[in-house]
Amino acid sequence: MDHPLEGAQVGLVKIPVSDFAAACTYYREVLGLHEDFAIEEYAWAQYATGTIPICLYVPGNGGGQAAPGGDTGIQLRIEDAAGAFEKLAPHCDGELQLGDDGSKSFVLSDPDGNRIQILQLS
Repeated sequence: MDHPLEGAQVGLVKIPVSDFAAACTYYREVLGLHEDFAIEEYAWAQYATGTIPICLYVPGNGGGQAAPGGDTGIQLRIEDAAGAFEKLAPHCDGELQLGDDGSKSFVLSDPDGNRIQILQLS
């Protein structure tokens, strides 16, 4: 018998934020993600990141109840981590990391302290 969730795919990733306008500005202008939409009335925004969008929400407004801050578990894969790190250094948590496998990565924190890893595979 097939499991009812067999073949399921991740549809989106949600990040809780405390200041909706500041978070939208950060994801749109600092990270440079394409904002599909941001609806202040619902405190919900969606950003294009390949096939799985990142969504921002203010807890208690229908998007969820998680507390802002901490590791999101999100990893954005890019082609030039060193170049991105150079441009985003003021927003980075630490230095550019070089992996034994040839990968390069760094971590960013948004205004609420939500951490996102940026990774270039070798």
